[in-house]
Amino acid sequence: MLPSTATAWPGSPSSTVGPEAQLHLNESPLDPSGLAVEHVIRAARTLNRYPQHLRGRVHRAVARHLGVPADSVLLTSGVDEAVDLVFSLVDAAWITSPGFPGYADRAAVTGLATRTIPLDDDWQPTLPPARLTEGGAVLLAQPSNPTGTLFDRSWTDEVIRRAELVFLDETYGHFADRPRSWVPGVAHAANLLVFISFSKAYGLAGVRAGAVVAQPRVIARLAAVQRYDSVDSIALAAVEGTLADTDYLAALPRYVRRLRRLYTDRLTACPVFAEVRGTQANFVLARPVAAGGAAELVARLALRGVRVCDAAALGLPGWIRVSVGTEEDLLTLLAALGDNPPGNAGTPSPSTRPENAQ
Repeated sequence: MLPSTATAWPGSPSSTVGPEAQLHLNESPLDPSGLAVEHVIRAARTLNRYPQHLRGRVHRAVARHLGVPADSVLLTSGVDEAVDLVFSLVDAAWITSPGFPGYADRAAVTGLATRTIPLDDDWQPTLPPARLTEGGAVLLAQPSNPTGTLFDRSWTDEVIRRAELVFLDETYGHFADRPRSWVPGVAHAANLLVFISFSKAYGLAGVRAGAVVAQPRVIARLAAVQRYDSVDSIALAAVEGTLADTDYLAALPRYVRRLRRLYTDRLTACPVFAEVRGTQANFVLARPVAAGGAAELVARLALRGVRVCDAAALGLPGWIRVSVGTEEDLLTLLAALGDNPPGNAGTPSPSTRPENAQ
């Protein structure tokens, strides 16, 4: 049995906030690192100061953690700022479909033209890399959201060799069965930018913090257009504390991989679903048996305190995305599914609209 949620980290499942099981935003099922919390408390006592006293130190810590020179790293306020900065370098963007809608949203805001890389039934890219030489940035999340798939490595490597610019988003990379980062490849590819998010595998969804890794000349171009002190003191302190907690950094992905197998197995055995697909990320995908059942099922579950994501808003109509939570969350979900046979539809709540969370 898992420890009580009152137990301090290491090892404690996340305390319940709001609904009984929040399985719609791909958040960490574990509480944040205790060291992160301590660092944040200390930083809160210096909120009358600008973040310069932390920025340089955390910047160097992130570079050491990633094993790259400090001038190859740029800290950002999450993936949105990173994408905006990348879009400042190009005239167009290639985006997978289905794919993370945040990329298209930022392209629309910045007025950038977008081109589509369709995925097949196995959720693999259908365009040959040679087609991606027409200019622009190719945005690839690996593993992908919402499919949770890893694209064929040879396809991705060939895209990096051919494209004008490649933004490779490793937000979910630590959750893969065999994690393999593209960060070392930055030293040999001037067109490659790798994004590291501190929201998922670092347990810091409550702050906006990420890092772009690229060759120094590219980092300098991004830094020249970045807004002043975009990463605040609280986010910097949280990152610094988490990076110092090596036990936590190892335990969180391991916990998610173990629970992901359990979620996949238990949902596969559930008669509500026609198909369940495990992923290489921190979520599972399931297709309900009932016709038009995804939206209906999401609404019914929400009425019983279980929030999952209707993946139609992410380009996967007919599927739901279930974040990997705790074992208790899974039991709550299964109980709600068993208590909701097809046909007992409830009235959808406005709060069940899927959020475009990366």
